Amino acid sequence: MAESVSHDQNFKNLIVNYPREALSFFAPDEAPRTPQGGSAPMGTVAE
Repeated sequence: MAESVSHDQNFKNLIVNYPREALSFFAPDEAPRTPQGGSAPMGTVAE
């Protein structure tokens, strides 16, 4: 039988897979200023 994945691991995977969205949720003042759905690479600021 396959091993189950814990709730904590699932939560971590969401943050790893969606870093920009996680940053805007947990620290909106630190999040890059990108338009909704923007695709600027992390560490850059969209104008």
